[in-house]
Amino acid sequence: MKNYPWLKNTYSNIINYYKSKYKKNTILISSTIDLGINILSYNIGKWILCSNKKKINYCNQCINCILMQQKNNPNYYKITTNNKNKKINKKEINTIFNNIYNLIENNYKKIVFIEEIEYFKKYINNTFIDNLIKPQKNTYFILNTNNLINIKKQINNKITIWKIINPNKKICIDWIQKKTKIKKKKCSIALKLSEKSPLKALNILNKKYWKNRKKLEIKLIEILNKENKLDLLTNLNNLENIEIIKWICAILMDAIKWKYKAYDIIINNDQYTLIKTLSKNLSIFSIYKSIKIWIKYINLFEINTVNKKSTLITSILNWENFLLKNKKINKCINN
Repeated sequence: MKNYPWLKNTYSNIINYYKSKYKKNTILISSTIDLGINILSYNIGKWILCSNKKKINYCNQCINCILMQQKNNPNYYKITTNNKNKKINKKEINTIFNNIYNLIENNYKKIVFIEEIEYFKKYINNTFIDNLIKPQKNTYFILNTNNLINIKKQINNKITIWKIINPNKKICIDWIQKKTKIKKKKCSIALKLSEKSPLKALNILNKKYWKNRKKLEIKLIEILNKENKLDLLTNLNNLENIEIIKWICAILMDAIKWKYKAYDIIINNDQYTLIKTLSKNLSIFSIYKSIKIWIKYINLFEINTVNKKSTLITSILNWENFLLKNKKINKCINN
């Protein structure tokens, strides 16, 4: 069974819940970060359909398990958004619900897996809720979300919600180390930078990201120590990776922590020179203002219709103008 180690307890708890006589046929699995809950949901669905279960494990040998592996099980329906556009295929939803509710009733179990339910918000009306609360015989709904607060009002107290909070740090770091063969300290920094998501941490540990992170660290130290021209546009214009922009926010937050001597909660604890330089050259207000500029860019980056290159250039220029103005003010105060 392919399952992430930080999800094993949750998997066991949900399976035992399904084995109890007090179960509901609809569950919602919620996580605020990327923890692989889609794989968890798949494993749960596979266990439900398996005709030769072994306690909390599916057999991987029966016809249902084989068809699940081949992604061809007629009793497993997956409803998802259309790739990056996050658009809903209404026709697909109607087809699946018609298959479930209009076919001649039989004893075969059916699974309906709805991924990222928050994007289906406009479909969550009373009829939809009624179908979730009182599904047809042998029909199970498994819903996923990374944004529970966005749909909680519509489904609150109506279905069983499983919240997956921050996973065990040691389990995550051990898994990352096993996958990458990278030192523990580096894995720990990557985990913090990825909002405690081991899957995201794995992605940002690639050589290109780490190389850009180091290059940008050196450039920012040089830029901040210059008297006049900053040249931010020349040095940052090619960095369209959103994770690098998030790193800029994290390093700015570390500079605030340094000012307050909160050294033990600094994320980038391999970049103290840059953190000290930022803390020395920028006031707390200036750091907050800088973070605000980059958070605005991150929010715009999520909108598909926005020209990302143009938005990045605008953000860099805004930051450069602000830092230059801040330097002049500091110079006047010092003189």
